[in-house]
Amino acid sequence: CLMGVASYDLLQDISYFNTPCSSSSEFDCLSKSLEAEPLDTIVFVRGHTEKELKALGLARTMLAEVLHAKGVPIYEPGIHFLWVDNFPLFERIENDSWSSVHHPFTAPTPDTLDFIYSNPEKVVSQHYDLVCNGQEVGGGSIRIHDASLQEYILSDILKEDTKTMSYFMTALRSGAPPHGGIALGLDRLLAILLNANSIREVIAFPKAADGKDLMSGAPAHISEDDLRRYNLALIAK
Repeated sequence: CLMGVASYDLLQDISYFNTPCSSSSEFDCLSKSLEAEPLDTIVFVRGHTEKELKALGLARTMLAEVLHAKGVPIYEPGIHFLWVDNFPLFERIENDSWSSVHHPFTAPTPDTLDFIYSNPEKVVSQHYDLVCNGQEVGGGSIRIHDASLQEYILSDILKEDTKTMSYFMTALRSGAPPHGGIALGLDRLLAILLNANSIREVIAFPKAADGKDLMSGAPAHISEDDLRRYNLALIAK
């Protein structure tokens, strides 16, 4: 990922810091399109992949925090909610195979469903997140209820072994209705609404620093009695 920073001085001379522009004329075109003025700073990346987009997102939040710490009014007072949707259903991973952006049971939007069989990168998911003051407080999706579509995604696109999920595929073939939902992180939402310094202040039984629940003793090994009671089996990998 090539990230660049550039700024104007009072004489309108351009100063470059690690700019990915190949020439000054290329940056001139960029600065004019952004209507840059003296003392402006431009942070940008060159590219169009997910890596560049994530770099820009990190730079944006980092700069906002720096400016906020210096007293620059960045955040509007009050409680502000935002829905985030239209996520891609799949993304490329290192070995050039496909991975689910959310989880493999998320349904595609009806208008992009046909791309499942021709261009998975263009498929949009029916996944949605709820954000409050810049923090995710909830998320959910509409699930796949068509057995043939679910099996195609698992086996043909994600290259997953569907044998261990035969019970699930049987349930879908039995006639599962369209379904979906959302889960809210009430503790995080409360922390935002109460302006708490830490989410631990609103959790009745917060976990220890090593992730253990001192109240229940979790995580712990499941006993043989519990495995039989819930019809579970441990599979070594």
